[in-house]
Amino acid sequence: MAQKAREDAERIKNEIEDRLKNLNKEIEERFAKAIYEANSEKEKIISKAQSQAELIISNAKKEAEEYKKHLEKELEKKIVEISTLISRKVLTGVVDKHIDEKIMEVTLKEYKNYRN
Repeated sequence: MAQKAREDAERIKNEIEDRLKNLNKEIEERFAKAIYEANSEKEKIISKAQSQAELIISNAKKEAEEYKKHLEKELEKKIVEISTLISRKVLTGVVDKHIDEKIMEVTLKEYKNYRN
C-alpha cells in the first residue's frame, strides 16, 4: 500500500511537472504572439502617421503656392495702379484727355491680358 501511494504520488508529481512545462511553453508562445502583434500595430501606426505627415506637407506646399500666386497678382495690380498714377501725373497738362483715356484703356487691357 505504501508502494502504491508512492507510485501515485510520483505519477501525480510527474503530471504536475508536465503541466507546468506546458504552461511555461504556452506562456512563452502567448508572450511571443503579443510582441509580434504589438510590433505589427506599431508599424501600422507609424505608416499611417507618415502618410498623414506627407499629406499635410503636400497640402501646405499647395497652399503656399496658391498664396504666392495671389500675392503676385496683387503686386501686378498695384504696379499697374501706380504706373497709371505716375503716367497721369507726368502727362497732366501735356496730353489731352483723349490720349489719357487711350493710355488708361491700353493699360487696363494689358492688365486683363496679364491676369488671364
